[in-house]
Amino acid sequence: MNRLDMEIEGKDPLPVSEGKHRGEGKEDKKKALEDIEKCVWNPIQANGECPPSSSGMSCVEFEGFIYVFGGFGGYSRQQAIDTMHRYDTRTNTWAAIKTYGESPRARTSHSMVLDEEKGIIYVMLGS
Repeated sequence: MNRLDMEIEGKDPLPVSEGKHRGEGKEDKKKALEDIEKCVWNPIQANGECPPSSSGMSCVEFEGFIYVFGGFGGYSRQQAIDTMHRYDTRTNTWAAIKTYGESPRARTSHSMVLDEEKGIIYVMLGS
């Protein structure tokens, strides 16, 4: 099991990056479920460096930031990726995260677990 240690702060909405729908070639807009109780979806225009369009990625939320790792990337979705991105729900901004040490290998359909007390994200399993 690999782990990524990060210092993080923050908090707010629930963004969803839909990407391309099964190779149709058109990229769906990013949306946010802004009112969870009423289930109201609204388009959002996120700033910064968005993660690549992908499927099979995993994510966790910690103190207002959403961390996304891995998945199948690119148009054909045939290559696993090993990138990590962070979405700041307060500023509506994505950023690529530079990690240190040996990162987890590229993978898809994996799990991510957060140890809130220690501020550690564990990336495990997948293919």
